[in-house]
Amino acid sequence: MSDKDQSLFIECQCHGEGLGVDYYADDNHYYFSYWSRGFRNGKLSFWQRLRYIFYVLFTGKPFNDELILDRGSANELYSFLKDIDAKNLEEKYGPSRKN
Repeated sequence: MSDKDQSLFIECQCHGEGLGVDYYADDNHYYFSYWSRGFRNGKLSFWQRLRYIFYVLFTGKPFNDELILDRGSANELYSFLKDIDAKNLEEKYGPSRKN
Protein backbone atom coordinates (compact mmCIF):
# COMPACT_ATOMS: atom_id res chain seq x y z
CA MET A 1 0.00 0.00 0.00
CA SER A 2 1.49 3.35 -1.02
CA ASP A 3 1.03 6.79 0.53
CA LYS A 4 -1.41 7.68 -2.26
CA ASP A 5 -3.75 4.75 -1.51
CA GLN A 6 -6.93 5.65 0.34
CA SER A 7 -9.67 3.77 2.19
CA LEU A 8 -13.15 4.61 3.40
CA PHE A 9 -15.73 2.57 5.29
CA ILE A 10 -19.38 3.65 5.23
CA GLU A 11 -21.69 1.93 7.69
CA CYS A 12 -25.28 1.23 6.66
CA GLN A 13 -27.95 3.14 8.56
CA CYS A 14 -29.27 -0.22 9.81
CA HIS A 15 -25.83 -0.86 11.40
CA GLY A 16 -25.83 -4.37 9.94
CA GLU A 17 -23.85 -3.91 6.75
CA GLY A 18 -21.29 -1.56 5.32
CA LEU A 19 -19.45 -0.51 2.18
CA GLY A 20 -15.68 -0.50 2.05
CA VAL A 21 -14.03 1.64 -0.62
CA ASP A 22 -10.32 1.27 -1.32
CA TYR A 23 -8.37 3.22 -3.95
CA TYR A 24 -5.01 1.82 -5.06
CA ALA A 25 -2.88 4.37 -6.87
CA ASP A 26 -0.60 1.76 -8.49
CA ASP A 27 -3.41 0.26 -10.62
CA ASN A 28 -5.66 3.37 -10.53
CA HIS A 29 -8.73 1.31 -9.58
CA TYR A 30 -11.39 1.61 -6.90
CA TYR A 31 -12.39 -1.49 -4.95
CA PHE A 32 -15.89 -1.57 -3.45
CA SER A 33 -16.52 -4.35 -0.94
CA TYR A 34 -19.80 -5.25 0.72
CA TRP A 35 -19.55 -6.13 4.41
CA SER A 36 -22.19 -7.96 6.40
CA ARG A 37 -22.21 -8.80 10.07
CA GLY A 38 -24.94 -11.35 9.69
CA PHE A 39 -27.67 -12.74 7.55
CA ARG A 40 -30.42 -11.12 9.57
CA ASN A 41 -30.90 -8.69 12.41
CA GLY A 42 -29.95 -10.09 15.76
CA LYS A 43 -27.16 -12.13 17.22
CA LEU A 44 -25.53 -14.87 15.14
CA SER A 45 -25.78 -18.41 16.45
CA PHE A 46 -22.64 -20.33 17.35
CA TRP A 47 -22.78 -22.25 14.04
CA GLN A 48 -23.25 -19.07 12.00
CA ARG A 49 -20.23 -17.51 13.72
CA LEU A 50 -18.18 -20.67 13.16
CA ARG A 51 -19.19 -20.71 9.47
CA TYR A 52 -18.16 -17.04 9.17
CA ILE A 53 -14.78 -17.78 10.81
CA PHE A 54 -14.12 -20.62 8.32
CA TYR A 55 -15.21 -18.40 5.43
CA VAL A 56 -12.60 -15.80 6.40
CA LEU A 57 -9.92 -18.45 7.05
CA PHE A 58 -10.39 -20.19 3.71
CA THR A 59 -11.10 -17.21 1.45
CA GLY A 60 -8.99 -14.58 3.23
CA LYS A 61 -11.81 -12.09 2.66
CA PRO A 62 -13.99 -10.83 5.53
CA PHE A 63 -16.45 -9.28 3.07
CA ASN A 64 -19.17 -10.88 0.95
CA ASP A 65 -18.50 -9.45 -2.47
CA GLU A 66 -16.38 -6.88 -4.25
CA LEU A 67 -16.78 -4.56 -7.23
CA ILE A 68 -13.72 -3.05 -8.94
CA LEU A 69 -14.11 0.17 -10.93
CA ASP A 70 -11.60 1.91 -13.17
CA ARG A 71 -11.38 5.70 -13.18
CA GLY A 72 -13.99 6.06 -15.96
CA SER A 73 -16.55 3.96 -14.12
CA ALA A 74 -15.79 5.74 -10.83
CA ASN A 75 -16.32 9.10 -12.54
CA GLU A 76 -19.62 7.83 -13.95
CA LEU A 77 -20.71 6.82 -10.43
CA TYR A 78 -19.58 10.18 -9.05
CA SER A 79 -21.52 12.08 -11.73
CA PHE A 80 -24.61 9.99 -11.09
CA LEU A 81 -24.52 10.66 -7.33
CA LYS A 82 -23.65 14.34 -7.81
CA ASP A 83 -26.56 14.84 -10.26
CA ILE A 84 -29.02 13.21 -7.90
CA ASP A 85 -27.75 15.34 -5.02
CA ALA A 86 -28.01 18.52 -7.14
CA LYS A 87 -31.59 17.65 -8.16
CA ASN A 88 -32.55 16.98 -4.55
CA LEU A 89 -31.05 20.29 -3.43
CA GLU A 90 -32.81 22.13 -6.25
CA GLU A 91 -36.14 20.57 -5.29
CA LYS A 92 -35.61 21.55 -1.68
CA TYR A 93 -34.11 25.04 -2.10
CA GLY A 94 -34.93 26.06 -5.68
CA PRO A 95 -32.55 26.62 -8.60
CA SER A 96 -29.03 27.63 -7.65
CA ARG A 97 -27.99 31.18 -8.52
CA LYS A 98 -24.59 31.47 -10.11
CA ASN A 99 -22.95 34.89 -10.46
